[in-house]
Amino acid sequence: FLVGIETIMCGFRDDRGLVTNVEEFSVKSLPKYAKGLWEPNVCMNFCVEFLGFVKNCLIESPKSTWKFQWNPRDLITAHDLSNDKSYSFLPDWLKESVEGHI
Repeated sequence: FLVGIETIMCGFRDDRGLVTNVEEFSVKSLPKYAKGLWEPNVCMNFCVEFLGFVKNCLIESPKSTWKFQWNPRDLITAHDLSNDKSYSFLPDWLKESVEGHI
């Protein structure tokens, strides 16, 4: 699934969620480490479901700023943050320029 990527960086966290160690792994070695603990189809199914959810949100409200959240064993939630300018990072002049071409 990681075509063209030779290594990845992995952060290990403690029970408080703080990253305590970072290691680099060869992508080719990942199946050995994950045997019996991880299935690629589960990851891809989540990705398909999540991207479909994002697409539906964007169709529903294409000009909104969205924040997506997921917690294990829970649903993905989406929050429209269009009224919260602290999440806005594109300058108005750019948005206005692009609107003329959509």
